[in-house]
Amino acid sequence: LALLLAGFIFLRSSALDMGKADTLELLRLLFIPYIIASTVIESFYFTYCHAVTGQTIGKWICGLKVVNERGELLGFKRAFIRWLGYLVSRFFLYAGFIWVAFSREKRGWHDKIAGSYVIRV
Repeated sequence: LALLLAGFIFLRSSALDMGKADTLELLRLLFIPYIIASTVIESFYFTYCHAVTGQTIGKWICGLKVVNERGELLGFKRAFIRWLGYLVSRFFLYAGFIWVAFSREKRGWHDKIAGSYVIRV
């Protein structure tokens, strides 16, 4: 988001110097690359961290780890499927994440989709 805002400010000041200052057009120029870049970075981060260590930085700080039903690391395929489950959970107004608070197993939709469990380490 910081890069998006910096890019917008830079393009806006450049456009003002040239006498062209269509704010909506500048936002359109930046929004699509921002969405693509943030999606790629997010998918890589969550897939890589969950596949290789079972922990993101936040899970590491909280002493949590993501594993499969045998207590092993997910691997790249299941970690990616878990990240896709994040998208599903977000699409329905974050209900998949809120589900954890009311689930007896404390598993979100993304965990059910990927067959993963979050454990304390």
